[in-house]
Amino acid sequence: MTSGLTENNGRLEQRLDGCRAYFEHVLTPNAELFFGQSRTPASTINLVTSLFHFHEWLHREFKEKLLLKYGAEAETPGGFWRCIQKTNPDFGYIRDMTNGSKHVKLEAKGKGGPSTEMRGIEEFAIERRGFGIGGFGLGSYGGGPDPIVTVGDRTAELYPISRQLLDYWSGLLLELEGLSGE
Repeated sequence: MTSGLTENNGRLEQRLDGCRAYFEHVLTPNAELFFGQSRTPASTINLVTSLFHFHEWLHREFKEKLLLKYGAEAETPGGFWRCIQKTNPDFGYIRDMTNGSKHVKLEAKGKGGPSTEMRGIEEFAIERRGFGIGGFGLGSYGGGPDPIVTVGDRTAELYPISRQLLDYWSGLLLELEGLSGE
């Protein structure tokens, strides 16, 4: 597996030929844009989509190691994702945002239904926080714009959830590659 440029008949090519290449050339640039600049719907959807689909890359390349680590449930990419989501149920928002950005509505049917209470992409927003309400303020102070999903009384902040999943993937990739020292 290589993640740099390779020469092919006098042309330089960059290919996504494995997990490391996807992590370095898709996931990392999306994360740098999202975490390093003002968050937008585009940067949010690009990051959550690349975060979610990384499980498929890992499963394709490291299925046997994943079965040893997570057990029989990790036999399929979807089963492996369910194993990951069990480590942090909020990771379900990453899946639901990805599917909501593609299908608009999330239908509750079988394994393909939503992972959270989210039912559609319209529950996603970029929140811009001001300086509260009243003399001493009642809301969040400063910060933002922050991507959120609001369903009823529950608000899920995608910034920390995305950071946690990125860190999880980074550590797992190192472990699977045998570079983590474990």
